[in-house]
Amino acid sequence: MDYLARLKNFLGKSFELFVKSLFLAARIYQKVWFWLHTHIPLLGALVRRHLKNPSTFFIDCAIAFIVIYLSLGLVGYIQVYPKKAETHLATNLSQLYPFPVAKVDGTLIWMHRYLTRLNFLNTFSRQAPNDSTNRPPTDAELRTRVLEGLIEDRVIYLEARRRKIRVTSQELKSAFDKQGNPSEIKQKVQQLYNMSIGDYQKILAEQVLKEKVKNAVLVRWHLRHILTLDLGSANEAKKQLTGGKDFVEVTKEFSQDGKTAQTGGDIGYWRKGELAAQIAPGLEEVVAKLTVNQVSDPIQTQFGYQIVQLLERSDGADKTYEDWYKEALAKHKVKRYLKN
Repeated sequence: MDYLARLKNFLGKSFELFVKSLFLAARIYQKVWFWLHTHIPLLGALVRRHLKNPSTFFIDCAIAFIVIYLSLGLVGYIQVYPKKAETHLATNLSQLYPFPVAKVDGTLIWMHRYLTRLNFLNTFSRQAPNDSTNRPPTDAELRTRVLEGLIEDRVIYLEARRRKIRVTSQELKSAFDKQGNPSEIKQKVQQLYNMSIGDYQKILAEQVLKEKVKNAVLVRWHLRHILTLDLGSANEAKKQLTGGKDFVEVTKEFSQDGKTAQTGGDIGYWRKGELAAQIAPGLEEVVAKLTVNQVSDPIQTQFGYQIVQLLERSDGADKTYEDWYKEALAKHKVKRYLKN
């Protein structure tokens, strides 16, 4: 009974407070209406219009919303196209309005992605140590790099879709885990790149997809090698291989590569152009002529003398990624809306 009495008392006071609030709201509305009526005739006329026909209130609100939306859209257009602004206002408006930066075939690339990527590179460039030997990119060069990078990502995406290549959640997780401790990555991404972990994962997924497409379209060589520091050791290793000794055993005896000497000399898969850029052009020329399981003669590189064996050659275009992409891009109809 005591509980019911307290509940009844609470409901009574709540109802009384509600009624007082309604009266207060009505008095405030009357005062506001009187002020509008006497000081701002136009707004006063609107209030009278709404009181006379309440449905006009919703019509006027819709008109006001459209006017505000179009006005902000005009501001956003001026910000991102003629002014080429990179402000928070431009970024926020690009999320609300469909401003395109480019079109590849029938697919559009939106301004929001462009400004997010540009902000990421600008933040990273500002925090990178000064290097007097390398001239930092100008604003125009950076903007061009971002735009062309997004177009490249879209061409890769379309090629992946055509070949039914996709990135699985497990592949993305594996790539993310390789970056290090999750909490440290989140802090580093925010500090160095000024982006959320979600945006970072999207970029990481695009990188994984790009690698998968490269592996699908380009020829790859699976290699193992023996690295020596002098020609005499290299010749002796080659002599033993020619005599029929196991490659793994010869690697353990002669190779000076600390990472692979005890594991058979496997240096993984390489695409055309990568050996030339990372080791030596001469080494790539030799590898390109090898047949599967063939062992090369000693080749002098910047690291010493290398003997390589071609374990596997995959199907694919026998060209560098740059040459392949140039040809792939020419097959698509690309329109750039943003002029740098």
